[in-house]
Amino acid sequence: MERAGRRLAYRPGLDGLRALAVLAVLAYHDNRVRGGFLGVSVFFTLSGFLITALLMSEFASARRVSLPSFYARRARRLLPAAFLGIALAAMVVVAFGDARAAHSFRYDGLAALADVANWRLLLSGHSYVNLFSSPSPLEHYWSLAVEEQFYLVLAPLTAVILWAARGRRALVGGAFAALAALSFVDGWFAVGHSVDRAYYGTDTRALEFLVGALVAVALTNRQLGPRASRTAAGLGVIALVPMTVAAFVVRIGDTGLFRGGLLLFALGSAALVVAAGEPGPLRSLLSLEPLRRLGLISYGVYVFHWPIFLWLTAARVGFGGMALTSLRLAVTLAVATASFVFIERPIRERRPRPRRPRRGSSRHRRPRPRARCPPANRSPCRACSWSAIQWRSPSAEESSVGASRTASQC
Repeated sequence: MERAGRRLAYRPGLDGLRALAVLAVLAYHDNRVRGGFLGVSVFFTLSGFLITALLMSEFASARRVSLPSFYARRARRLLPAAFLGIALAAMVVVAFGDARAAHSFRYDGLAALADVANWRLLLSGHSYVNLFSSPSPLEHYWSLAVEEQFYLVLAPLTAVILWAARGRRALVGGAFAALAALSFVDGWFAVGHSVDRAYYGTDTRALEFLVGALVAVALTNRQLGPRASRTAAGLGVIALVPMTVAAFVVRIGDTGLFRGGLLLFALGSAALVVAAGEPGPLRSLLSLEPLRRLGLISYGVYVFHWPIFLWLTAARVGFGGMALTSLRLAVTLAVATASFVFIERPIRERRPRPRRPRRGSSRHRRPRPRARCPPANRSPCRACSWSAIQWRSPSAEESSVGASRTASQC
């Protein structure tokens, strides 16, 4: 859960959605589902939604956006597992004992560290269409690079747009819609020259992020009424059906992906994002404990799975089929869980210790009493408000629980 000027309320359904997305990618890389690569598109749209919601929430509460704080949170969230993934990939290359792979890995590793892996793979002739012919253990870092490049542009751009538009949603949404249209046109023409150029390009994949950003512009700090809530929940269920079919039938080389296909898929992903926060069957499904727990470690699962899959082959372990798939999944989950518990979460939650004032200094004084939070029957104070996004009006019971929670945290 990220903190900006206010916090975004934790929604377990979004972790469930992350779980489904990463399972699709794992199935694709295990040669089980030919359209599983579309799980990355779900991640892109969800990221665009969450990042924009955080920035808009901070601007609404403080009338400004702190870019240093934003990037510091991103670094604590993403870098630890990313560095570990590069180290794991290096060990796999050493274990292979292939001099050509080791030479190529030097440049792949530098590109992964610099968050330009997508352009490195494109310029070096690595085709995602032929992923399994000569795979790099850092091939999957292309999507992390696209995401980081988008963060690098989206955060300051959103801050400028919010400041220029004075927070007016129509102007912010209009700017994002124009950028999404440009990305769509760019992808339309790029795929005519090269499928890999369209697939790896940050400019062509920005469309999926911007669809999520537009949903955040429309919904952040707003409430859906009962009828709108039921409609959103129903649309999520409807969207899940064709998206599931697409994961089984779509091929990565289809030019139609960049001529409307990915746009439709991103709209479906946006419907799932909204429905994951509304009462209904989809939220209940996505909030199941196994999916929620997998979603919590989904980033590590994505980072670690590909070098593990490349190492654990039928030739090396002596068996294939579902037994090999089960082994790959078990090792991946074990590594991702250990990384999350012992490295990622401690770094993410670490706070700098306050410096102890020297005795006799002006700071060595009795602290002033802090202002108390309002009683439970009133709304929580601005400093410790626990929810920045409410898509529906909370019940009286939820309001009292929320008030008591904030009072205990102050």
